[in-house]
Amino acid sequence: MPAWLKRLTLRVRATISGQRDRELQHELDLHLRLLEEEYLSHGLTAEDARRQARQDFGNPTLIRESSHDLF
Repeated sequence: MPAWLKRLTLRVRATISGQRDRELQHELDLHLRLLEEEYLSHGLTAEDARRQARQDFGNPTLIRESSHDLF
């Protein structure tokens, strides 16, 4: 494979990977906010709702890492 094609391939992969990471982060943030809103609707304070949502949602870093294994 010519060097220029290899560099182009690496750039394209990096761009796609970065875009995928941003989309995944947006998705994780959305689900966390929805869970937090659910707890707020059940009467928890904002701080307690945020804490409970983070606890129930799980570790976002592990979720991101496991999603990379899928691609």
